[in-house]
Amino acid sequence: MPLPHSLPRLAALALASLLALPAGAATFIVNHAGDFSDGNPGDGVCATDVGHCTLRAAIQEANALTGHDTIAFNIATDPPDSPAIIRPQGAPLPPITSQITLDGSTQPGSVVNTANTGTNARIMVRLRGDDLGNDGYGLVFLTGSSGSEVIG
Repeated sequence: MPLPHSLPRLAALALASLLALPAGAATFIVNHAGDFSDGNPGDGVCATDVGHCTLRAAIQEANALTGHDTIAFNIATDPPDSPAIIRPQGAPLPPITSQITLDGSTQPGSVVNTANTGTNARIMVRLRGDDLGNDGYGLVFLTGSSGSEVIG
């Protein structure tokens, strides 16, 4: 039986609909507590000039890309069971301008709160702005970041 003439048209339509989908979400894993910028924001790779992924670099990458991105953590600490402390230096972190999930519960040793009252959480990533003096502030979410969330 011959193929219907509309089959190539259906295939082209299916391909066009796939190409119209929004870009996939990225996950950036912060592996260094330092405060260095991304070497090439928008290339989809969270890496400073020396190859680390810092919180600043991860925010820069997430802001430059489309889609709902995730920022996870895997920062080595000394001693190993101590919290990772991120201290922006010289300038506040860039404001978040795209939808992200900032997931501190991914840091090794973290425990998400499951208590009905009080907390049994173990917070293993801390953001401190005290090195910025009066110009220090935490995370800032601007237009475009609606639907973002901070976990752990």
